[in-house]
Amino acid sequence: MLDRLKKAMDTAMADYVELRFQERKGLLISVSGGEVDQASSSSSRGVGVRVLYHGAWGFGSTNSMDTEDIIETLRRAEVSARVASENRAESVKGISEDRVATGLFSANITGNLHNIGVETKIETALKAAKRAKTEGIKTTSSVYREILDHKIIVSSIGAEAEIYDSKPEFRVSAIAAEGGVMVSGSESRGVTGGWGELFSPSSPENMADMAAGKAIRLSKAKVIRGGKS
Repeated sequence: MLDRLKKAMDTAMADYVELRFQERKGLLISVSGGEVDQASSSSSRGVGVRVLYHGAWGFGSTNSMDTEDIIETLRRAEVSARVASENRAESVKGISEDRVATGLFSANITGNLHNIGVETKIETALKAAKRAKTEGIKTTSSVYREILDHKIIVSSIGAEAEIYDSKPEFRVSAIAAEGGVMVSGSESRGVTGGWGELFSPSSPENMADMAAGKAIRLSKAKVIRGGKS
């Protein structure tokens, strides 16, 4: 993909050009009442274009990864910038070239989410919800969510950065009832990292125990009486 962006960049005619590729993959697993409510995945990708021509900005985007389509999107952005430049009272002065990013950027992670099967993620959510269903707990639920991003950014002033990013989240909830009053307790965590970072401070089992414990304690707490202040 980097080569395609660089080929498109070579055809640029604007004073400044920036091309951004992004691919995002998502996964959502929801468990309630001991059953999987939802297990869905999503994926999207595209290229964004930003150009500066004679003091005016032009923008464009495409979901095609074909080099010719990227070039055509770049042309349209340049045309937009040229037209805008002819009708501006004030011009953008330019882009600072002091610092540009180059190289590969990724978080230090333990347990790459790509290597953890969907079956394992579903089983983790099911076991956590089941564990939280202790005495005094009426119902439980759990949610696992992840976002995986891959980005490439190149510019006419030398930027050439590739970025990999992963953000998993996990939540366990429990509902307890006492004297006709229902209260909920939950424990959640989200990180920029991998499977290890998500569960290193607290395992799914511990999170389930803490969620159930919160619900039980809240159900037994004294109710604050209302009144005039």
